[in-house]
Amino acid sequence: MQTLLSGLSEQASRAYLGASFDDAYSLQWKPAAQFMTPSDAAGTGTMQQRVWLYRAPWAWLAEGSTADPAAALQQWQAEQRAVLQLRRTLRQRIMLVNIDRVPVQALCERLGVTYRDQPIHFPDDPLAAVLGSMFEQIAPECWTLYEALEAGAWLPSGEPEFRSNRPPATSSGLFELLGLVQAGRQQPFTLLQLHERESTINSLRREVEQTRTMQQSRHSESDKAAAQLQQTQQKLMERETESQLLREQHASLKQQLAEALAEQQQSLQGFKTTDAGNRADENQLLLSQLQQVQEELEKRHLESKAFNEKYSKLRKELDQALATQQQSGKELAGATANAQALSEENEMLLSQLHLVQEELENYYLANREMLAAMDQSNNTLHRARKVMSRVAAHV
Repeated sequence: MQTLLSGLSEQASRAYLGASFDDAYSLQWKPAAQFMTPSDAAGTGTMQQRVWLYRAPWAWLAEGSTADPAAALQQWQAEQRAVLQLRRTLRQRIMLVNIDRVPVQALCERLGVTYRDQPIHFPDDPLAAVLGSMFEQIAPECWTLYEALEAGAWLPSGEPEFRSNRPPATSSGLFELLGLVQAGRQQPFTLLQLHERESTINSLRREVEQTRTMQQSRHSESDKAAAQLQQTQQKLMERETESQLLREQHASLKQQLAEALAEQQQSLQGFKTTDAGNRADENQLLLSQLQQVQEELEKRHLESKAFNEKYSKLRKELDQALATQQQSGKELAGATANAQALSEENEMLLSQLHLVQEELENYYLANREMLAAMDQSNNTLHRARKVMSRVAAHV
């Protein structure tokens, strides 16, 4: 036989019956309106067994599951009157069960349902006695309905709960009630503190996100500065290679100039021992060679000037990179350990750049010496041309 359950909400009924309520073929919950219907569409409703679960109104309201206690209490009274009226019709086919006074395992045995949960022990609630006394003074009609339910309820042991045999109120129950009242009055202040703490937490979270964003931005700037430094270092290496080539070209040019001067001296000595025709040919050849040397020197002078311009541009780029790196180092002073490690690496790069800068200065000084030597070579060339002119005039 199928058993219909009602009186309490489906959630409360499941909480009371536990795993036994999972058997849908023997136990089925219905809303109060459908439970009150004497028969279903097939006319078999009167053959079903019905169980009305209820609680004392003060115990039911104390659970706090209703938003409007006054309206909920009126609904409780209406439903209890309706079920008492229905019991006059169905008689023994409807059971009234007070879940606060009937162990669930006893009810399952009575209904023929296998109980699969652990036995539930009902501790004495001192607050219920205090609330019951208050209902006796303020809402006696609720007590009248509750006593009518208790008079017809199924109870495996003990006596029904009436006003005459109810347990007296205790001081512990009174203190518990006062504690609940105080907690309710302090709830607005507690909620205000909770909102303030949530605001503080949200503010801290925003600060953490801002700090994290700033750290990421600083890391990005540091990476850009490191990339710029790496590009500058690569350019410096390229300029060093070009400078080495210029030094080699300068050495070759000096050697060519020395050879030309030696040939010139030999030609000047040979003018005294050779005939006029041979001296004219040799003078012409020497003038041609000197002209080539002069053109080569002028070309090297232009290349050296271009190198100086490249050096000046590179020096400016290096100063900008150093300024950027110093600014990035100041901003990264208060960052995390990773930022400090990057700062140490940047300092190492700066020291390497200083070494490269010193090397460039050495190259610059060497270039100045090279230019001075070239100027001296030009003077020697002019003097040689004058000697050659005088020699050509006497031929």
